Amino acid sequence: MPTRSKTSPARSPTPATDTRLDDLDIVDCQNALTAAWRELSERTDPRGAPIFSRNALVRLAELDADPIVVGELLALRIGSTRYSFISPEELFKLHAAGYSSAELKQLCELRLETGARLVYAGHQLGPLEWAARQDYHFNVARLCELARIKTPSGRCLFRSFETLVDAAARCTSLHDLQDLADLTLAGDRDVFQSATQVLSLLKHQGSLAGARKLLEFRTHDGQEILDGESLVQATRERLALGEVAEVSALKDSLGQTIFSEGEDLVQAVGWIRSDPLTWSSFRALLKLRGADGNSLFRDGGDLNRMLAREGTPDMAMRFAEIRTPDGKQAFDGNEIANLVNRGVPVEAAAEFAQAGLSAADVWVHGSLGFREPSYFSRGRKPKLLILLAENDPIGDWGLRTICSRDTYKFLEQIVGPYNFMVRALNRVSQFAALMNSVPELEGKIIFSHGSKHRLYFGTYKPKYSGDYSYEDISLSSSNRSALELFTRVREQGTILLHACETKKGGPKARNLYSALCSSAPGRRVFAFEDVLRNRELNVVNPYPLELTRQRHVPRA
Repeated sequence: MPTRSKTSPARSPTPATDTRLDDLDIVDCQNALTAAWRELSERTDPRGAPIFSRNALVRLAELDADPIVVGELLALRIGSTRYSFISPEELFKLHAAGYSSAELKQLCELRLETGARLVYAGHQLGPLEWAARQDYHFNVARLCELARIKTPSGRCLFRSFETLVDAAARCTSLHDLQDLADLTLAGDRDVFQSATQVLSLLKHQGSLAGARKLLEFRTHDGQEILDGESLVQATRERLALGEVAEVSALKDSLGQTIFSEGEDLVQAVGWIRSDPLTWSSFRALLKLRGADGNSLFRDGGDLNRMLAREGTPDMAMRFAEIRTPDGKQAFDGNEIANLVNRGVPVEAAAEFAQAGLSAADVWVHGSLGFREPSYFSRGRKPKLLILLAENDPIGDWGLRTICSRDTYKFLEQIVGPYNFMVRALNRVSQFAALMNSVPELEGKIIFSHGSKHRLYFGTYKPKYSGDYSYEDISLSSSNRSALELFTRVREQGTILLHACETKKGGPKARNLYSALCSSAPGRRVFAFEDVLRNRELNVVNPYPLELTRQRHVPRA
């Protein structure tokens, strides 16, 4: 708990002139501390300049600094770098704020369960010095106690020193924090992933008893609906247990829980509270049946997306009645909710589906503003292929940013002279099949997620796994089979790669560019991270496609 300082540390006048260390009456010449001070006076920075002046050493001595510990702190490095963990200036400020060398060493030795330091650089201790200027002093022993709080899985609750100081400043009970940190979900999973969630819950007058009550709401298979983040949301919104119970009890025709995600549940309860008519809309949508006779909507998130854009049961049924060329239902409830949420007209969706486009392709065409399906015909125009690689079949994640009005404006500048086709993919096999079936291309634009040398395709694992599962196409000179999928672009053609980190370059990225161009020296490759929002590329001429860069991006 921070305490208000009564007095500032005593200080002696700083000598006006610098003198030899032997002449400074710090301690007795035979004392081991003298040797420690002398050793500090001889330390130099990487440029060979002394780290401390004689006056600086005197000032540290006046602040009762322990020269041995000061030397140990100065010897620390940030990770594996040569950079010092703490600077002499930071040491001065913290000692002047009333923190002893031993206390500073205690804080620097705090570690996470992984072995990494909680305080990885001296500047992170800045809040202590700032609080001292407000006449507050933190109890270091209490900070260390808070830092030792762990969740049932063995993770340290406090992942940053800033959050640790925040908890101490709020005078948060150690007992309350530990009790909340001990909460678990089915399978002994931690409820709270960070101290920030716990502190936020307490800030909004949440309690252990209230959290336990909310965790009692479960899905049909016994999983808790709410997690740490949604517990905080429910507490902040002050949702009544009766309201949550009523909505969480909704089930589809198969008896499965509709709201299995805490965030969706909290959002739905909030809407029903603000507009009672929402409750009747939920029930009406749940009565709708698909071609298989089961509930059309089986997920609470889909219902929320429908209502966010004022989607009605009548509109949903019009989408559900759309059929593919072979007579099957074109869209399920999740796909209908996404189409409604993106404002895709029913008529346009029907035309796209009749043309044989998949649900993901319909979503992409509608999101980009196209009102006609795109596909290669036998026309004489040069062919341009636009691919959107996504880890969710309906684009419920990254394509929401890729399929924006900005994207459409960019494509609108270049598609005119081309016979173009837009396709959404979420499997490497789909990518390979498409590449092997298309004719020679004038250009190819690939929107995806990626790293410095890789494009990602794949599917999203269930929420409890906490990770993505990717099928990778590794774009490097060592993966010839993957590179062959990109050779459908003619020798003088252009390839544009939107792959997040890819544009930042590096040896592997350069390998990518050279490998893509090795068989066709005239081929141009552009890598970009956010071409549409930041206008990295200007369209000088749509055909032959000519682009200029607004700022530096790696070149082939």
